[in-house]
Amino acid sequence: MIAKLVRKEGNLMEMLLEDTDLSLVQIVQLELLGDEKVEFAAYRRSHPLERKYFLAVRTKEGEPRDALLRALGRARDRLGALGDVVSKELGVQ
Repeated sequence: MIAKLVRKEGNLMEMLLEDTDLSLVQIVQLELLGDEKVEFAAYRRSHPLERKYFLAVRTKEGEPRDALLRALGRARDRLGALGDVVSKELGVQ
């Protein structure tokens, strides 16, 4: 997985995410949209046959970098909680 900062202009940031899965990009986008400091969060796929996504974040206040890091933390926490629940149901310690 590769992440590259494509551009940063004021409260707008765009990143290129390579060799990742669409579902992960969607999870991060949804977490960004749930942040009251985020004005806009969207992604686009570079080409249907490539695993490259551009993720754009515009904030109302604060740095888009910080909003993205918060979103990634929340996504990690939610996926961890899901893993705990599933493991418990399956009897895995």
